[in-house]
Amino acid sequence: MINYSFKNKNVLVTGSSKGIGLAIAKKFISSRANVILTGRSNLSDIKLTKKTNVNFFKGDLTNQNTIKLLYDFTVEKFKNSLDILVCNLGNGKYEAKMSYSEKEWQESFNLNFFSSIYTIQNFLKLLKKSEEPSIVCISSICAKSSLGCPIVYSSSKAALNNYVKNMSKLIGKLNIRINSISPGNIMFKNSTWEKKLNDNKKKVVRYIKNEVPLNKFGNPNNVADMVMYLSSSSANFTTGSNFVLDGGQTDS
Repeated sequence: MINYSFKNKNVLVTGSSKGIGLAIAKKFISSRANVILTGRSNLSDIKLTKKTNVNFFKGDLTNQNTIKLLYDFTVEKFKNSLDILVCNLGNGKYEAKMSYSEKEWQESFNLNFFSSIYTIQNFLKLLKKSEEPSIVCISSICAKSSLGCPIVYSSSKAALNNYVKNMSKLIGKLNIRINSISPGNIMFKNSTWEKKLNDNKKKVVRYIKNEVPLNKFGNPNNVADMVMYLSSSSANFTTGSNFVLDGGQTDS
Protein backbone atom coordinates (compact mmCIF):
# COMPACT_ATOMS: atom_id res chain seq x y z
CA MET A 1 0.00 0.00 0.00
CA ILE A 2 1.31 3.45 -0.93
CA ASN A 3 1.31 6.01 1.85
CA TYR A 4 0.42 9.40 0.39
CA SER A 5 1.19 12.60 2.23
CA PHE A 6 -1.43 15.34 2.20
CA LYS A 7 0.12 17.38 4.99
CA ASN A 8 -1.61 20.76 5.35
CA LYS A 9 -3.96 20.05 2.42
CA ASN A 10 -7.57 21.09 2.98
CA VAL A 11 -10.04 18.30 2.20
CA LEU A 12 -13.85 18.18 2.23
CA VAL A 13 -15.54 14.76 2.16
CA THR A 14 -19.34 14.79 1.92
CA GLY A 15 -21.42 11.87 3.19
CA SER A 16 -18.63 10.85 5.54
CA SER A 17 -20.26 10.11 8.89
CA LYS A 18 -20.02 6.34 8.20
CA GLY A 19 -19.18 3.66 5.64
CA ILE A 20 -17.19 4.50 2.51
CA GLY A 21 -17.13 8.23 3.19
CA LEU A 22 -15.78 7.73 6.69
CA ALA A 23 -13.04 5.42 5.39
CA ILE A 24 -12.04 8.07 2.85
CA ALA A 25 -11.96 10.79 5.51
CA LYS A 26 -9.87 8.63 7.85
CA LYS A 27 -7.28 8.04 5.12
CA PHE A 28 -6.88 11.77 4.62
CA ILE A 29 -6.76 12.39 8.37
CA SER A 30 -4.00 9.79 8.73
CA SER A 31 -2.09 11.48 5.92
CA ARG A 32 -2.09 14.72 7.96
CA ALA A 33 -4.63 16.63 5.88
CA ASN A 34 -7.11 19.07 7.38
CA VAL A 35 -10.48 17.41 6.88
CA ILE A 36 -14.13 18.43 7.06
CA LEU A 37 -16.59 15.52 7.27
CA THR A 38 -20.32 15.90 6.67
CA GLY A 39 -23.42 13.86 7.42
CA ARG A 40 -27.12 14.06 8.15
CA SER A 41 -26.55 12.01 11.30
CA ASN A 42 -23.90 12.35 13.98
CA LEU A 43 -20.37 11.14 13.24
CA SER A 44 -20.17 7.44 14.09
CA ASP A 45 -16.53 7.69 15.22
CA ILE A 46 -16.73 10.35 17.93
CA LYS A 47 -13.00 10.10 18.68
CA LEU A 48 -12.25 11.81 15.37
CA THR A 49 -13.79 15.07 16.56
CA LYS A 50 -11.05 15.37 19.17
CA LYS A 51 -8.35 15.62 16.50
CA THR A 52 -7.12 19.12 15.75
CA ASN A 53 -7.19 18.57 11.98
CA VAL A 54 -10.83 17.41 11.90
CA ASN A 55 -14.14 19.29 11.74
CA PHE A 56 -17.66 17.91 11.32
CA PHE A 57 -20.62 19.60 9.61
CA LYS A 58 -24.08 18.18 10.21
CA GLY A 59 -26.71 18.86 7.57
CA ASP A 60 -28.74 17.63 4.60
CA LEU A 61 -26.86 18.48 1.40
CA THR A 62 -29.86 17.77 -0.81
CA ASN A 63 -30.89 21.25 0.36
CA GLN A 64 -29.07 24.01 -1.54
CA ASN A 65 -29.27 26.37 1.42
CA THR A 66 -27.42 23.79 3.52
CA ILE A 67 -24.71 23.59 0.85
CA LYS A 68 -24.26 27.34 1.18
CA LEU A 69 -23.95 26.96 4.95
CA LEU A 70 -21.32 24.26 4.38
CA TYR A 71 -19.46 26.64 2.09
CA ASP A 72 -19.40 29.32 4.81
CA PHE A 73 -18.30 26.71 7.36
CA THR A 74 -15.47 25.60 5.06
CA VAL A 75 -14.30 29.16 4.41
CA GLU A 76 -14.16 29.74 8.16
CA LYS A 77 -12.31 26.52 9.02
CA PHE A 78 -9.96 26.45 6.03
CA LYS A 79 -9.28 30.18 5.77
CA ASN A 80 -10.85 30.55 2.34
CA SER A 81 -9.10 27.67 0.55
CA LEU A 82 -9.83 24.07 -0.52
CA ASP A 83 -7.57 21.53 -2.24
CA ILE A 84 -9.65 18.36 -2.50
CA LEU A 85 -13.40 17.77 -2.71
CA VAL A 86 -14.82 14.26 -2.44
CA CYS A 87 -18.55 13.91 -3.19
CA ASN A 88 -19.81 10.71 -1.61
CA LEU A 89 -23.54 11.28 -1.27
CA GLY A 90 -25.80 8.51 -2.51
CA ASN A 91 -28.29 5.79 -1.66
CA GLY A 92 -30.04 3.11 -3.71
CA LYS A 93 -32.73 2.35 -1.15
CA TYR A 94 -35.61 1.91 -3.60
CA GLU A 95 -36.84 -1.48 -4.76
CA ALA A 96 -36.22 -2.50 -8.37
CA LYS A 97 -39.41 -2.03 -10.38
CA MET A 98 -40.62 -0.71 -13.72
CA SER A 99 -42.40 2.42 -12.53
CA TYR A 100 -41.59 5.11 -9.97
CA SER A 101 -43.48 8.15 -8.77
CA GLU A 102 -42.32 11.68 -9.53
CA LYS A 103 -41.41 12.02 -5.85
CA GLU A 104 -39.19 8.92 -5.98
CA TRP A 105 -37.41 10.15 -9.10
CA GLN A 106 -36.86 13.57 -7.57
CA GLU A 107 -35.63 12.19 -4.25
CA SER A 108 -33.15 9.86 -5.94
CA PHE A 109 -31.75 12.50 -8.28
CA ASN A 110 -31.55 15.05 -5.47
CA LEU A 111 -29.42 12.69 -3.39
CA ASN A 112 -27.39 10.85 -6.02
CA PHE A 113 -26.87 13.64 -8.56
CA PHE A 114 -27.93 17.18 -7.71
CA SER A 115 -26.37 17.21 -4.22
CA SER A 116 -22.95 16.55 -5.75
CA ILE A 117 -23.16 18.93 -8.69
CA TYR A 118 -24.48 21.80 -6.58
CA THR A 119 -21.70 21.19 -4.06
CA ILE A 120 -19.13 21.25 -6.86
CA GLN A 121 -20.58 24.42 -8.36
CA ASN A 122 -20.48 26.20 -5.02
CA PHE A 123 -16.92 25.16 -4.19
CA LEU A 124 -15.21 25.81 -7.53
CA LYS A 125 -14.23 29.30 -6.42
CA LEU A 126 -12.28 27.82 -3.49
CA LEU A 127 -10.73 25.01 -5.53
CA LYS A 128 -9.42 27.51 -8.09
CA LYS A 129 -7.13 28.91 -5.40
CA SER A 130 -5.35 25.57 -4.89
CA GLU A 131 -2.13 24.64 -6.70
CA GLU A 132 -3.31 21.04 -7.24
CA PRO A 133 -7.12 20.98 -6.96
CA SER A 134 -8.96 17.69 -7.34
CA ILE A 135 -12.58 16.52 -7.26
CA VAL A 136 -13.60 12.88 -6.88
CA CYS A 137 -17.22 11.70 -7.14
CA ILE A 138 -18.33 8.31 -5.84
CA SER A 139 -20.67 6.66 -8.33
CA SER A 140 -21.64 2.98 -8.79
CA ILE A 141 -21.25 0.10 -11.24
CA CYS A 142 -25.04 0.29 -11.54
CA ALA A 143 -24.48 3.42 -13.64
CA LYS A 144 -22.78 1.44 -16.40
CA SER A 145 -24.29 -2.07 -16.30
CA SER A 146 -27.74 -3.63 -15.97
CA LEU A 147 -27.46 -5.39 -12.61
CA GLY A 148 -31.02 -5.28 -11.35
CA CYS A 149 -30.45 -2.05 -9.42
CA PRO A 150 -33.35 0.36 -8.92
CA ILE A 151 -33.65 2.38 -12.14
CA VAL A 152 -33.95 5.65 -10.23
CA TYR A 153 -30.58 4.92 -8.63
CA SER A 154 -28.70 3.66 -11.69
CA SER A 155 -30.02 6.54 -13.82
CA SER A 156 -28.96 9.18 -11.31
CA LYS A 157 -25.47 7.71 -11.00
CA ALA A 158 -25.19 7.48 -14.80
CA ALA A 159 -26.02 11.18 -14.91
CA LEU A 160 -23.23 11.82 -12.40
CA ASN A 161 -20.69 9.95 -14.54
CA ASN A 162 -21.73 11.94 -17.60
CA TYR A 163 -21.46 15.19 -15.64
CA VAL A 164 -17.92 14.32 -14.52
CA LYS A 165 -16.82 13.57 -18.09
CA ASN A 166 -18.25 16.77 -19.52
CA MET A 167 -17.23 18.96 -16.59
CA SER A 168 -13.61 17.83 -16.95
CA LYS A 169 -13.44 19.60 -20.32
CA LEU A 170 -14.51 22.89 -18.76
CA ILE A 171 -12.63 23.00 -15.47
CA GLY A 172 -9.46 21.48 -16.91
CA LYS A 173 -8.73 24.98 -18.18
CA LEU A 174 -8.70 26.07 -14.52
CA ASN A 175 -6.24 23.26 -13.64
CA ILE A 176 -8.98 21.45 -11.70
CA ARG A 177 -9.15 17.68 -12.16
CA ILE A 178 -12.37 15.71 -11.70
CA ASN A 179 -12.83 11.93 -11.77
CA SER A 180 -15.37 9.37 -10.59
CA ILE A 181 -15.16 5.96 -8.96
CA SER A 182 -17.72 3.19 -9.48
CA PRO A 183 -17.57 0.69 -6.61
CA GLY A 184 -19.17 -2.72 -6.85
CA ASN A 185 -20.31 -4.74 -3.84
CA ILE A 186 -18.81 -3.06 -0.78
CA MET A 187 -19.30 -4.60 2.66
CA PHE A 188 -19.24 -2.54 5.85
CA LYS A 189 -21.11 -2.28 9.13
CA ASN A 190 -24.82 -1.49 8.74
CA SER A 191 -24.56 -1.58 4.94
CA THR A 192 -27.23 -2.97 2.63
CA TRP A 193 -25.00 -5.96 1.96
CA GLU A 194 -24.59 -6.69 5.66
CA LYS A 195 -28.37 -6.72 6.01
CA LYS A 196 -28.73 -9.05 3.01
CA LEU A 197 -26.03 -11.33 4.41
CA ASN A 198 -27.84 -11.55 7.75
CA ASP A 199 -31.18 -12.22 6.04
CA ASN A 200 -29.99 -14.95 3.67
CA LYS A 201 -26.30 -15.81 3.88
CA LYS A 202 -26.44 -18.73 1.42
CA LYS A 203 -28.06 -16.60 -1.27
CA VAL A 204 -25.51 -13.81 -0.89
CA VAL A 205 -22.53 -16.18 -0.86
CA ARG A 206 -23.87 -17.87 -4.01
CA TYR A 207 -24.38 -14.49 -5.71
CA ILE A 208 -20.83 -13.33 -5.00
CA LYS A 209 -19.40 -16.66 -6.14
CA ASN A 210 -21.36 -16.61 -9.40
CA GLU A 211 -21.06 -12.91 -10.26
CA VAL A 212 -17.71 -11.67 -8.91
CA PRO A 213 -14.61 -13.35 -10.38
CA LEU A 214 -12.51 -12.49 -7.31
CA ASN A 215 -15.21 -14.20 -5.21
CA LYS A 216 -15.32 -11.62 -2.44
CA PHE A 217 -16.74 -8.30 -1.33
CA GLY A 218 -14.81 -5.09 -1.57
CA ASN A 219 -14.34 -2.93 1.50
CA PRO A 220 -14.43 0.84 2.08
CA ASN A 221 -10.64 1.07 2.16
CA ASN A 222 -10.48 -0.22 -1.42
CA VAL A 223 -12.45 2.85 -2.47
CA ALA A 224 -10.53 5.15 -0.14
CA ASP A 225 -7.19 4.02 -1.59
CA MET A 226 -8.35 4.93 -5.09
CA VAL A 227 -9.54 8.33 -3.86
CA MET A 228 -6.12 8.94 -2.33
CA TYR A 229 -4.41 8.13 -5.61
CA LEU A 230 -6.72 10.33 -7.69
CA SER A 231 -6.24 13.21 -5.25
CA SER A 232 -2.45 12.93 -5.30
CA SER A 233 0.16 14.39 -7.63
CA SER A 234 0.65 10.87 -9.02
CA ALA A 235 -2.63 11.38 -10.91
CA ASN A 236 -1.87 14.91 -12.12
CA PHE A 237 -2.57 13.94 -15.76
CA THR A 238 -5.80 12.09 -14.97
CA THR A 239 -9.18 13.77 -15.37
CA GLY A 240 -12.63 12.99 -16.76
CA SER A 241 -12.20 9.28 -16.05
CA ASN A 242 -14.29 6.68 -14.27
CA PHE A 243 -12.54 3.96 -12.28
CA VAL A 244 -14.39 0.68 -11.66
CA LEU A 245 -13.70 -1.25 -8.44
CA ASP A 246 -15.86 -4.37 -8.64
CA GLY A 247 -13.66 -7.47 -8.45
CA GLY A 248 -14.20 -8.09 -12.17
CA GLN A 249 -18.01 -8.22 -11.98
CA THR A 250 -18.76 -5.96 -14.94
CA ASP A 251 -17.24 -5.58 -18.40
CA SER A 252 -16.34 -1.92 -17.78
